[in-house]
Amino acid sequence: MAWRKRPLPAADERSADPAKAREKALDWLTAREHSAQQLYDKLRRYYTDEAAAAAVAEMVGHGYLDDRRFAQNKARVLYAQHKSRRAILRTLAEKGVDKALAGQVVQQLYDEQQAELEAAAAFAPCDTADPETASALALVQKSYRRKLEAGRPDLVLAALQRRGFSYRAARGALALAQAAGTDGELPA
Repeated sequence: MAWRKRPLPAADERSADPAKAREKALDWLTAREHSAQQLYDKLRRYYTDEAAAAAVAEMVGHGYLDDRRFAQNKARVLYAQHKSRRAILRTLAEKGVDKALAGQVVQQLYDEQQAELEAAAAFAPCDTADPETASALALVQKSYRRKLEAGRPDLVLAALQRRGFSYRAARGALALAQAAGTDGELPA
């Protein structure tokens, strides 16, 4: 027997019980962190708008739900995956985080990364002066080395720009990767 997803209840069949909505919200929040908008949208599939809003408000009131914390954690994960600033902002917007809050969180993350790069440069000189170029360089090292070795830097540049890196960051990472040449090691 094949597994089938249970159909969503019709709009007039959704539960109006805020206690059930709160219980479902807690279940989802124990599985992973959500933004307030994400949780509200998920709850609205099964509960009335009022019950969903009450459950979200209660989760925020108890501190179980915090958009800033969610955005900071998500931005750190995306940065660790070598995503560009634009890609991080776009993902946070898709998850329902306010644009101004997302901008603040990403700027704070990049400021922290900039400070780490400057501190690391004191011990070992590093050619990557900004976090976005460093992230693009790591991506080139991880995923696009063969294209560079095949003499196709244009493809690497296009791929980095499709991933949301600025032209300046993509060009900088490409220049650093090409400067490393054939010695096998890209600068850190």
